[in-house]
Amino acid sequence: MNNATNATHPIIVIIGPTGVGKSDFALQLAAHIEGEIVNADLGQLYTPLTIGTAKPLWRQEKIPHHGFDLLDEPIDYNVIQYRTYVQNIIENIQQRGKVPLIVGGSSFYWNTLFYPPSSTLSDRSVSDGAGSFLSGEGENEWNVLHDIDPQRAYELHPHDHYRISRALSLWRMHGVLPSSMKPSYTPLREKFLIIATTRPRRELGERIDLRVDQMLQAGWAQEALQLDAAWHEFLLRKKFIGYDDIIRESSQYISLLCRDRIKQRTRQYAKRQETYWRSWKKKFEFVAHAQQKYYELSLTLSSFDLYIKQLHHSLNDIGLPLS
Repeated sequence: MNNATNATHPIIVIIGPTGVGKSDFALQLAAHIEGEIVNADLGQLYTPLTIGTAKPLWRQEKIPHHGFDLLDEPIDYNVIQYRTYVQNIIENIQQRGKVPLIVGGSSFYWNTLFYPPSSTLSDRSVSDGAGSFLSGEGENEWNVLHDIDPQRAYELHPHDHYRISRALSLWRMHGVLPSSMKPSYTPLREKFLIIATTRPRRELGERIDLRVDQMLQAGWAQEALQLDAAWHEFLLRKKFIGYDDIIRESSQYISLLCRDRIKQRTRQYAKRQETYWRSWKKKFEFVAHAQQKYYELSLTLSSFDLYIKQLHHSLNDIGLPLS
């Protein structure tokens, strides 16, 4: 099957805030449409980061999974590398007659599937911007951006930490005004469906708190502390939520203060993910074609099968009938 034929085949992208239930829902949907899962979560790329990234037990699943445990070393994996990897995986999946389901909450990864970074920047120089986006730090960065590039600053909300961080990275690393480097809308496939999963804020917060407790009980602290100095330096630099807190705590017996901080930072991260999606979809609505759609699902029902039935028309619209 050639690339031109592959390009007409649809893909599904499942996004949503951390803790919302994306992975479980994706597995159910994949079973109905002969799908295969492709990871779009930064932390789950790294082999030693399992408990603290809520990595699925992907090797034990009947549904094939891709993009998990790709990296055994503490090295950066930028958006150009990610887009190239996913492009190759998608073609491989579709050549087998299956449907790619790209699943994850790392906005800087799934965004690059639609807005690739400028080709004028080298592969090695494109930062993933994950640090300040994951940490939520740097609230004064909007003012810094305004001093450098007022045009780009006025286009961004002061709390849009991801885009502000990316803009400042362009300036600091290349001396390029961010307003001159806006990416163009170039999706990997002509047909696709974005499924944006949500939950009511209170319910999502309770799920996050419970999951943090469960991950700590499962040995998250031991997982983080047994890593060597190079990994610790990497995790602190990238500001991975929870891992950096545990490393600073430097004890497998996590204090209540540290536990509460991890929960709070995770809830804040989920809120930023939701804010990013609301901003992104407004832009998407101006550029999308007839067979490029999104569907928002609030996962409050007891059965995922009910949600999958709701998707019947949207899936048919992009050429994916339910089995």
